[in-house]
Amino acid sequence: MVAATALGVALSRRGALAVLLLAGVTAIPAAHAGAHVIIIEGLGGEPRYTRQFDAQVQALAAASRALDGNDAVRVLAGEQATRARILAQFRHLTSQMGRRDELILYLIGHGSFDGREYKFNVPGPDLSDVDLKAALQGVRAERQLVIVTGSASGALLPTLGAAHRVLLTATRNGDERNVTRFGAALVAALQSPEADTDKDGRISAREAFSYAQRSVQDQYRRDGLLASEHAVLQGEQADGFLLASLTRSAPAQVPTGQLRRRDALNARIRALEARKDTLAPADYQQQLQDLLLQLARLQQQIDATGAPQPAGGGGPHAPP
Repeated sequence: MVAATALGVALSRRGALAVLLLAGVTAIPAAHAGAHVIIIEGLGGEPRYTRQFDAQVQALAAASRALDGNDAVRVLAGEQATRARILAQFRHLTSQMGRRDELILYLIGHGSFDGREYKFNVPGPDLSDVDLKAALQGVRAERQLVIVTGSASGALLPTLGAAHRVLLTATRNGDERNVTRFGAALVAALQSPEADTDKDGRISAREAFSYAQRSVQDQYRRDGLLASEHAVLQGEQADGFLLASLTRSAPAQVPTGQLRRRDALNARIRALEARKDTLAPADYQQQLQDLLLQLARLQQQIDATGAPQPAGGGGPHAPP
């Protein structure tokens, strides 16, 4: 079931993208040794939101993969993101992870809350708050970060709260049920030097949250709307989780055509941002998500055999 309507490509493209993601990021080096990243993409409900979620998942996978020394990045999307397969993935982790390991879980999609139970919308039976609590309790890792970017996600705060777990939710409770802007703002944070407040070249969970929270508030203010979402960070260890590096990776011999395509996409994003005020918010978001998806796919190709590339060396542009 999908509680909120939502931006993107036709659902037929979703399956192809899921295959691309699963083929590209099933077990890829990223953040710290022992870190496991799971990115789950829920149902979009409408093609336009499917496209938005696809773009966010693609960008999150690329950012996680670019960090040095990570054990694995796993993406569950489309038919791979059923309740049964998600829970099976967590059961697998119980045999793969020890107490000193680190788990980062992203839930990208719509959620619903009926006053008693939270559900994350996936193909077939939805994933419930009870499912998530039991799955996370089964993982022995003593450092866990859970990021939920969709509607009603704040309903998870009392259920999943634990001393060893940091939670980032797009809403402050289950009653904020409208489609959220937090996911897109979080992705932008992982690509923005402005989010790197301590200037160490990396983006922590706290830095990403602070940037995204400010960005969402600014968007509602610019649009003259009363904010229907209020993001929450719960937990004391948010500074210790690294989500992205501003140092990109690229092959030693990057084809000139790929570099030109990347420069062109960044230029189109900057041009779109410059005329943002002349576009309807929905049109702007749809065009932006399309460009970010193209850029994430291209950067994934460039990063595939990567040699270090200095920060600011032509990586994705991050619009505010």
